[in-house]
Amino acid sequence: SHVVIGSAPAAGEAKMPYFVVSEGHHVASTKLNRYVFQPGITDVKSQIQAMAPWIAANAGKKVTQIFPD
Repeated sequence: SHVVIGSAPAAGEAKMPYFVVSEGHHVASTKLNRYVFQPGITDVKSQIQAMAPWIAANAGKKVTQIFPD
């Protein structure tokens, strides 16, 4: 989506992992960077349960959620 393409550079500049939760496979492109991950599922509860323990143990407890209004 245009939101992902527009916000991905900020993740690279901040060197922070950015987990994309959109369904569109078209998002995976050379416009993104190594800090952008697309798990391929849109079930947010499942994503959080799967990733939260690793994030808390390795990346800290400060998390930012960005979404269009």
